[in-house]
Amino acid sequence: NEPKSFVNGSASGCSHNRWNNPAYKPGTKGSQMYYKTLCMDTVQYWGRRYDVHSLYGHSMAIATHQAMRRVFPAKRGVIITRSSFPGTGQYAGHWLGDNKAAWEDMAWSIPGNHNG
Repeated sequence: NEPKSFVNGSASGCSHNRWNNPAYKPGTKGSQMYYKTLCMDTVQYWGRRYDVHSLYGHSMAIATHQAMRRVFPAKRGVIITRSSFPGTGQYAGHWLGDNKAAWEDMAWSIPGNHNG
C-alpha cells in the first residue's frame, strides 16, 4: 500500500534526479517509479519517499493502532494489514492478501505467515 494519486508524481511533474529516475528501476506498474503516486524525492515525516517507501504500511498500522487506543482505551482492537514491515506485528496482524478461504488457501497461509 502507498499513497495513491490520479497523476504521476505531482501536477507539476517530478524533478529529473537519481531518486525519481534511478539507474536501476525495479519492476513496477507503469514506466516511472512515481506512477500514480508521489515523486520519490518528496520529503515525508520519516524521510525521503525513495528511502521510506516500504514503511508506508507500517506507519499506517502505527497510526491506526494509536487512534484505536485513544477511541477505545479499555478495549483491544484488531488491525490487519497486507503491507507490513519488520516490527509491524506489534501494531497489526499480517494478511497475506486475497484468497477464497478454501482449505488450499489456508494451507498456503502457514508458510506465507512465516515469510511475512
